[in-house]
Amino acid sequence: MTRENIELGNVTPHNIKQLKKLNSVVFPVSYNDKFYKDVLEAGELAKLAYYNDIVVGAVCCRIDTSEKTRRLYIMTLGCLYPYRRLGIGTLMVQHVLNYVEQDGNFDSIFLAFPTNCCCYALYLSTCVNGNCAWNAKMDSIPLNL
Repeated sequence: MTRENIELGNVTPHNIKQLKKLNSVVFPVSYNDKFYKDVLEAGELAKLAYYNDIVVGAVCCRIDTSEKTRRLYIMTLGCLYPYRRLGIGTLMVQHVLNYVEQDGNFDSIFLAFPTNCCCYALYLSTCVNGNCAWNAKMDSIPLNL
């Protein structure tokens, strides 16, 4: 298994059921129709991860503008168990970090559970290696991009 077999794709009305199935397997909670409607409108902030053309992971984000700040909220970040530790989580997190860096107007990125442990650890590792640092509350990452 190589990284060459991994790619990210858009979430569309044609593959939204695959995202729903993936989330039902990876996460211990279920998401309502509004979540999936919002994901369909998220554009680059929602991606499916493919391994050899099979959906094996996803990252879904939204922009939060509360408290006079503009933050990127990672709502879900997950990967099917057999496909963990192949760089899929890293690719998804890197996509999010690239989006934030290109936009240039975010104050922070924050992640709320649920995540699966592997992707959560990957996220922490990526941010530490990418010169990000957790703030004292452990709920958001100030950007040092």
